[in-house]
Order: sequence, then C-alpha cells, then structure tokens
Amino acid sequence: MIFEQQYDSPVGPLTLISDGKVLTGLRFSPAERPAADVPVLAAGRRWLDTWFSGSAPSPRVLPLAPAATPFQALVREILLDIPRGEYLTYGEVARIAARRLGRAHMSAQAVGGAVGANPLPVIVPCHRVLASGGRLGGFSSGTEIKRRLLALENIRVTN
Repeated sequence: MIFEQQYDSPVGPLTLISDGKVLTGLRFSPAERPAADVPVLAAGRRWLDTWFSGSAPSPRVLPLAPAATPFQALVREILLDIPRGEYLTYGEVARIAARRLGRAHMSAQAVGGAVGANPLPVIVPCHRVLASGGRLGGFSSGTEIKRRLLALENIRVTN
C-alpha cells in the first residue's frame, strides 16, 4: 500500500510518499491520495520542518528506501555526504563515484542521470549538485525550485 502526506513548504507543496515503513519518495506537487498518518510520514514532516527552519538534520536518521539501480544508490550515498550550504559539481561527483568503483574515470552525464532519477529530493540533496563553474544545471522539478532550495542554503550560482 502507498501512503502520502502533503507538506506545505516555502517552495510550494511537497508530497511525502511511503510504503508505511520507509520513505520511498518526495514530490514537488500536492498529494494525490487522502492524507495518511503513519509514523514514517510524521518523521519525514519533522525532518522537513527542521530542514526548512535552516538547520542541517542528517537524512540518515530517516528510514529511506527509494528504488534505485546500484549506480543510482552509489550516487545517492555521495549526495548524502554533501553538507548543507555546500555543493559539488557533476564532475566532482563522477570522480568520487569512479574512486569508489575502482575506476579511472566516470561520466558526469551518467552522474547527471542518476541525480535526476532521485525520488527523494531535498532529503537526498540532489539540488546541491551543480554544473561546472557553479552554474545551476538541471533539476527534475524545474530550475526555479532548485534555485530556491539553493538560496535557502545560501548557495550562490553563477547563472
């Protein structure tokens, strides 16, 4: 069974999604199902309250289980290590991923695909990955939302 609960954030309505035990997704849109009050969604709301208040709660305190290929899971682990208020470029994430995989190099485009497939934005901070030179780059929910999330963390972009 899928459970949803809407969260009204400073960047617009978000919907937390769960299977009842773990968080499986977060969407930048209103909830599509009637609100469910399950403990994991309450934990997600409290985490978002803390994050939007300007604090830096660890996403690792939440039970997260987004669907992912092994490569997407590796990239998400790297994203979880980016501190609030800081960013990495797609190329930097690619270099870290290559090191962890024991490879000489990794495609920044492959990283971009994995970042874009993140079903838990904000919690798994994919907005903290920028294009080279600190340029904004893309975002699955639109660059304006990415810009607003970065502004909440005082991260300046060059475009």
